Amino acid sequence: MSDRTIKNDLDFAVEFRLVKESGSNKPFKELGSHDGALIPKEDLGHVRLDFKTPKNKDIETVFSNYIQVHTASTIQSKPDYDIYSYHIIICELNDDWVGDDDEDVELIEPNV
Repeated sequence: MSDRTIKNDLDFAVEFRLVKESGSNKPFKELGSHDGALIPKEDLGHVRLDFKTPKNKDIETVFSNYIQVHTASTIQSKPDYDIYSYHIIICELNDDWVGDDDEDVELIEPNV
């Protein structure tokens, strides 16, 4: 089985969390600029994926390798940051499923 990954290709750091239970106060983890992270197996399944970004910084999120997206980005605007949320299903990945995309979730600069 291949590990599931998140890649930040932005020129600024973000924070992320994968939440399985509604109302969870699971802490955010830092994801540095041009950095990556593995998605732990215990966080696979039907989850909410949140990205906390600096205020007034837009992101585009690309999902690859058999991730089912139930709801597109919703944005919660706070005084110092914004939170982008997605409801997704992310399962273990068989090695033969992987296509040309190495990352499963990738943050990129939006095409404006």
